[in-house]
Amino acid sequence: MGEAVDRRDLLRTASLGAVGVGAGALLTAGAAEAGPDSARTGLRGTWTGTITREDGETNRVLFAFGADGLLSFHNTAGDSGTGQWRLTGARTFTCGFRHFVREADAFRGEVRVAYTGVLAADGASFTAEGTGTFIAPDGSTAPPVGVRTTATRYGIDPS
Repeated sequence: MGEAVDRRDLLRTASLGAVGVGAGALLTAGAAEAGPDSARTGLRGTWTGTITREDGETNRVLFAFGADGLLSFHNTAGDSGTGQWRLTGARTFTCGFRHFVREADAFRGEVRVAYTGVLAADGASFTAEGTGTFIAPDGSTAPPVGVRTTATRYGIDPS
């Protein structure tokens, strides 16, 4: 059996990331500009935000959501990942995604993240909460870690 997964070590080395969209989805769906039409585009488009883990550590993140339900993300910890999302109501959504964890140029495992979120009535921001679970190469897991994300929409002019 492999070595046990230490939760503190996980919190130091595995950023839980945040949500974004694949390049193919961006090409087909386009980014939605913030503004009067934001509420009509729903979650589709590009976002910038902050992830706060339950231990208080924060990371800046870029998100995007494609019209086809694909997502990817990139954060300041250097994590990138992919997954899927779907609306669960007029302004609510759920998503799941994964990202790999590397340390000293070695594969350490992956983090599987599940989020639920709420889009603001004007469509210009969202909040999401969820958990991330680290899975080591031998299949052992660490307890889920709580994550909260807030984000605002941006469009072609990223200012």
